[in-house]
Amino acid sequence: MTTAFIIAAFAIAVLVPLVDSYNKSRRTRPGEKPEPGAEQKILEVLNSSGTPMIGPDIMNASNGEVTRTNVYVQLATLEDDELVHSRYTDDPPIGGARRREYSITSRGRFELKRKP
Repeated sequence: MTTAFIIAAFAIAVLVPLVDSYNKSRRTRPGEKPEPGAEQKILEVLNSSGTPMIGPDIMNASNGEVTRTNVYVQLATLEDDELVHSRYTDDPPIGGARRREYSITSRGRFELKRKP
């Protein structure tokens, strides 16, 4: 019993944070750099929209400031930081996959107002 407890404590204390930091570091592909200001622009677009938006709509509304290259990477980061919330749409296009809609959270609105 004591050995199992020690192993479980080790896994929780050491391995979980290690795996979490690895996953966050793998957000971008090798050689890919995050776009400066893209997260801020995504928050602005979602805030001004007032309705949930899918990735391509966010790119179009950003007037080219957010590109297809890493819009979903930025959205995943924002979602991990609880600034954005996502859910799958109820009605996928005919013959297509479900789409993920993104909306800004109250914390995201607060952060948007806080930053200059």
